[in-house]
Amino acid sequence: MSEYISEYAMRKELVLAASEIRKTVFWKNMQKRFSVISVVEPVSGKRNYCVFARSPFKCMYICESEEALKAVRDAVILETGEPDANFYIDAIFLSFSDIPSDDAFAAALRKDGIRFPGRKSFPEFIRFRALRSPSMPDKYDADSVALVARTLSSASSLVLSGGYSFKPVFPELPSFSLEEGGLHSGVETVNDIFRHPVFTPESDDAVRNFIGSCSFENNDVFESALFASPFFAFEDDKRPLRGEIYIAASHSEGAFEIVDSDEYDPDDGPVGLADSFLGYIRKTGRIPGTLYARNMKTAYFLSSICESLGIRIKIAHSSPVYDFYAMCLVKAEE
Repeated sequence: MSEYISEYAMRKELVLAASEIRKTVFWKNMQKRFSVISVVEPVSGKRNYCVFARSPFKCMYICESEEALKAVRDAVILETGEPDANFYIDAIFLSFSDIPSDDAFAAALRKDGIRFPGRKSFPEFIRFRALRSPSMPDKYDADSVALVARTLSSASSLVLSGGYSFKPVFPELPSFSLEEGGLHSGVETVNDIFRHPVFTPESDDAVRNFIGSCSFENNDVFESALFASPFFAFEDDKRPLRGEIYIAASHSEGAFEIVDSDEYDPDDGPVGLADSFLGYIRKTGRIPGTLYARNMKTAYFLSSICESLGIRIKIAHSSPVYDFYAMCLVKAEE
């Protein structure tokens, strides 16, 4: 019983914090100037990056690192159309719905005197962790959301009163910290937000030597490849067991067929992805004409390899590629 009371208190704290966030100018009037806000925790100095978005519906992300902000930026701010973007987002997600997903919790809140009048008024939270299954926020998350809510509420009052005069342009961000002496405001610059690491081989010959031949040619029949990864298999919602690379042949415009796939260890990181992709070329002796990278991070990392092998590289956000992603998801669940 005590565990239920503790969980209820934590979730109630999230609901009250969400209600405060919804009252702020940042939620009511989502504008480019305040699409990303940095909230600094006064004691630890840790930064929470608050991302407000209208797509696919009105929502907010609280990212706890620059790396997490990069993932949200690729998937949400730039709308690159990543079908499996949730696997890379490390953030607390807030939206509002018409119907609560948990009727018992909603009933307990109403009994506690908390009402949700109007359309899409019930707050819903999801905790995304990179390479993990989505889950409910925990007590630590609730504390972070409560701090963000208090800070944004004070910052909203400052903005509405005309007391915030800065006009930062991304990657400059409005920055707020709620300390004992009151609200502190300023501007933070996220210097590396547009940068992604690139795998740099020693030479073009080094890439060809790795795949075992210097005479490989692009195969006309095997015209297209889609690097659709990671679709992870999970064990008890703890860690991914494997990632997979799916190779496709394109027989006509918009028609893909999965011709092969290969597993790799997620712990190997992006180098493991590159090794697996080149390993497939070495195994088959076929170089695809096009590589559809699942996001900008993958495209940047593999750009030098693709240039060495004469492979066109594109971001996977076209309609035919969406259909192929659906095929990959079905295969990954088998």
